[in-house]
Amino acid sequence: MRLKLELLKAAFVLSLMPIVACCGLRPEHLSPQLQKAAVEQGTAAAGKTLPKWPDRCKQATPHADADAAPDLHAALKLEARQLDKANGDKGWCALFYGNLQKGLAK
Repeated sequence: MRLKLELLKAAFVLSLMPIVACCGLRPEHLSPQLQKAAVEQGTAAAGKTLPKWPDRCKQATPHADADAAPDLHAALKLEARQLDKANGDKGWCALFYGNLQKGLAK
């Protein structure tokens, strides 16, 4: 029940964000004391502090360097390796988020 109430509160706050953004009230316009109070209140309401998002999940995987390959077949193999790496990172990040969700549900 408490989790449902917290989710409703979060949905309400998120629904107000576009209205607040249209009115020009942005975090950089708030006083440092008000920003700090908002962060403290949000952290207290959540009851938990989220860990830092892994750098691996933020980075984009670049395309393979096709010019380094001697022919088209080799270039496609390089690109396939890069795609496998990107998909592996995506899977790892999904697992990280899934474990985080399970931990917060406890």
